[in-house]
Formats: sequence, structure tokens, C-alpha cells
Amino acid sequence: MSPEIKQEDWENLKIPKFPYKSTQLFFILRLSRLSGLLKSKNTGSTVFEDWQNKLLDQARYSTYIDCIRLDIKEQADEVLRSNEVSNQEQK
Repeated sequence: MSPEIKQEDWENLKIPKFPYKSTQLFFILRLSRLSGLLKSKNTGSTVFEDWQNKLLDQARYSTYIDCIRLDIKEQADEVLRSNEVSNQEQK
């Protein structure tokens, strides 16, 4: 049984609206979460050690490849673009 996501939760997520299958939703949410961690690292609100930075980059890349394999590349690109814009606005 998968948990229900409330409407207000959807509005707070930085993922494109799309009729996702459960596996696609898992990976697009994971990509959004990892991108959010990267954003917090870039703004200086969180300090990671070198090995943590490397793991974060590898996990984000791996998740992006998973999204491509699940045919949601456009949505994954939009997640990454939205976080890039957020990072540039904060600098």
C-alpha cells in the first residue's frame, strides 16, 4: 500500500505534474530530494565533507539515469533546471 500525497504536498514539491507510475514517482521524488540537498550545500546552509559531496553527486547522477530509463527524462530535466534557477537566484 502506497501512502497518499496530499494536494498541498504536491504544491510544495518541485516536480512537474505528470501521471506517474509508482516507480517513476519514486525516482523523480528522489531526484528532487537530492537536488534539494545539493541546493542547500550550494547556499552554504549545510556543510558536507568531501566524501559526502561525492556520494551526493553520484546518487544524483545515478537517479537521473534511472529517470531516463523510466522514460521521464523531460520531467527529470525540469527538476534539475528548476533547482539550477533557484541556485542562481540565491547567489
